[in-house]
Amino acid sequence: MSKENNLIHQTVRWGGGYVAVGKENEVSDVAVHGWVKRGLPPTEWTGETGYAKVMVKMARKNGFHITRKQLLDFSLKLRHS
Repeated sequence: MSKENNLIHQTVRWGGGYVAVGKENEVSDVAVHGWVKRGLPPTEWTGETGYAKVMVKMARKNGFHITRKQLLDFSLKLRHS
């Protein structure tokens, strides 16, 4: 899948990039790259982490509309592909 068709990649860009999203989520930019390739971690569904929520907040601050549900649904597609 190309990055242009990857909703997580687009949201990271809208949120200010890999380093900015990583910093806000207290993870490395390498971890954020992993999300783009493999989807968000299972801890997003158990409520242990809130990475998607932070990414949505960052994107919206920059004028882009995305929902947590959209990110999680896309992540499931990546995780099962």
